[in-house]
Amino acid sequence: MCKKCVKAEYPKRGAQTYEVSAYMANYFKCASCEKRVPLPILKRDIHIHTTKDNEDEEITFKHKCPSCNHVICEHFFSSTYYDDKHVDTYLMECMLCGRGRKEVPRCVEESSDWIEGASIGAKEEEPKKPPPTRAPIGIDAMNSTAASMGAALRSAAMHQSATRRKAEAEAGDSSDSDWE
Repeated sequence: MCKKCVKAEYPKRGAQTYEVSAYMANYFKCASCEKRVPLPILKRDIHIHTTKDNEDEEITFKHKCPSCNHVICEHFFSSTYYDDKHVDTYLMECMLCGRGRKEVPRCVEESSDWIEGASIGAKEEEPKKPPPTRAPIGIDAMNSTAASMGAALRSAAMHQSATRRKAEAEAGDSSDSDWE
């Protein structure tokens, strides 16, 4: 890991976590060849660990300078899917991209074994109806609609132009001929 290649080591990224990325705003330049070019992601190592209650997926790869193959740092990303907590947790740690953590609640079917504090006599909401679907529009219908819109726009422009000419004619000549 090269500290000379980055502007700040492990910047705090809050809830931003990236499985595959390079935080180019934090990239200074390659300390070896002194070039600043985009960093491609070439080879990723993926490890999946499954237990009774959760599933972990870990992805690691190295940020390398494409010009000289200098290793800038190693990118680590982890996603954990907890069955019992009904939440997905994502972690990222990389000298270039920073440290971030995000928890995303997962929608699950309601069951009495995991709902805590639910009232027994609560009203059930009526399921929402899906929006009505429209039949696909053919290309001929689209062309005729566009043609009629164009005709309407030309008609409005001609009417506006005629109204302007009429208003100018009623106002009379605006030249300074009265001063002779």
